Amino acid sequence: MMEANRDPDMEISAKSSTTAGDITPTHSVATEDVDSLPDYTHSYLSPPPFIKETVPCPGNTYIIRHPVTGRQITLERGELRLKHHTGEQGGYHWVCVEKGGWLGFYDPIHGTYMGRNNKGGYMAKVKHHAGWENFCARRHPDGGYLLLTSHWFCLMKMDVDKSGTKLVETFGEGKGTAWEFVKV
Repeated sequence: MMEANRDPDMEISAKSSTTAGDITPTHSVATEDVDSLPDYTHSYLSPPPFIKETVPCPGNTYIIRHPVTGRQITLERGELRLKHHTGEQGGYHWVCVEKGGWLGFYDPIHGTYMGRNNKGGYMAKVKHHAGWENFCARRHPDGGYLLLTSHWFCLMKMDVDKSGTKLVETFGEGKGTAWEFVKV
C-alpha cells in the first residue's frame, strides 16, 4: 500500500535513474544537415489533431486542408499549391458559392475562382464561375469530401501529386483526396 504523501512519479524516476550517457533519448538525431530532418508537426508520421468535420455549403468561407499533412489549398501567383499555414497574407480562404447547382470556390483577396487548367491541374486565375470552375463535393466514407470537376462525360477528382504540393486531376475508383473543410 502506498503512503498518502508519497509522489508516485518520484518513485518511478528513482528506480529508473541512470548515469549520464547510458540512454539515448528516442528523439535525438546526430546529423549535420538539419534541413533533412522531417517536420514531425506536419508530416505523414503524425497527422494533425481531428477537426470537427464541416460540410461545404454556399455562403460560408473555408480553409480547405489535406487531412494527413494539414497543408491547405493556397493561391500563390495564380497557381494552387498545398502549403502549411503561411501567416495572414491570404490566399487560403475560399468562399463557397453556388451557380446552377454547382459549387464554386472564390478567393476574396484576389477575386478569382478555383478551377481546372486544362493541363491536368488546377489554378485560380479567372474572375468568373463557369464550367471549368464548377465543383461537386462528395462525402467520403472515411471522412472529408472529394472535390469533383466535370470533364466531358465524367467527374475528375482533385488529388495531390507525388511531390505533395501540386493539385492534379485524377480519375478512377479509390483515387482523389478527401479534403477537410474548416469553416472560418
